[in-house]
Amino acid sequence: MYSSSKYYRYAEITAFLQEWAEQYPQLCRLESVGKSAEGRAIWSVTLTNFATGDDLVKPAYHINGQHHAGEIAASATALYTIHYLLTNYGTDPAVTELLDTRTVYILPRLSVDGTEWYFDHPQMLRSTPLMYPLPEEPEGLRPEDINGDGRILLMRIPHPEGEWKVSPKDARLMVRRRPEDREGTFYRIYTEGLIKRRTPWGELEPFYDGRAITGDPGGPYARERGFDFNRNYPLNWKPQHRQPGSGRYPLDRPETRALAESG
Repeated sequence: MYSSSKYYRYAEITAFLQEWAEQYPQLCRLESVGKSAEGRAIWSVTLTNFATGDDLVKPAYHINGQHHAGEIAASATALYTIHYLLTNYGTDPAVTELLDTRTVYILPRLSVDGTEWYFDHPQMLRSTPLMYPLPEEPEGLRPEDINGDGRILLMRIPHPEGEWKVSPKDARLMVRRRPEDREGTFYRIYTEGLIKRRTPWGELEPFYDGRAITGDPGGPYARERGFDFNRNYPLNWKPQHRQPGSGRYPLDRPETRALAESG
């Protein structure tokens, strides 16, 4: 049974959408607008009262959720919206008028592959678990679960030119250093991990010489799974060296192409 109090995986979302389309055929149409790189259907729901007119002739509103694998609250919100509109039609005057006179298109989850990977791994993932085309795993800071707690979080390292300082309200929190802050201990923040260098035989080994930290300074784009759906659309597209995670060319991923073609 559907509940808005939890986050759902792909198979559960698919089951809910299929059930609602069967239960409310006069209000809900379910279709796949394409397939992900791993072969999962990308579901889109059309919500309107089909008895009062075709969806294409009514003013419409589009909602799409979860371009990024870790943003599971977005797909939860999209799923809740579908359920709310269907179950309140006929009793809520505003919902009834909306579906009688308008069309609502909802694509609950675009990052269908990435979210499944995200549920099973304690790592930051931008959009897809596919290996992003890097020549080789880079040297420098590599994300790793150092303390074995099943999570990869952030770490603070003292640095005289650091951009962060300890919060006066809670020593566990960091706040931005202000321009007038001259005295005290300041920090730089990095992804939890190990600093590695490449050996002569091509493997990465832990190594730090006390100098500048290179590689992955806390962002996802230097990682091998750093592809970003949001940066793969034609509008304002830039190549990888100018906008990391953008892909080889606009819409080169099946997920973003499916969304673009569904419009």
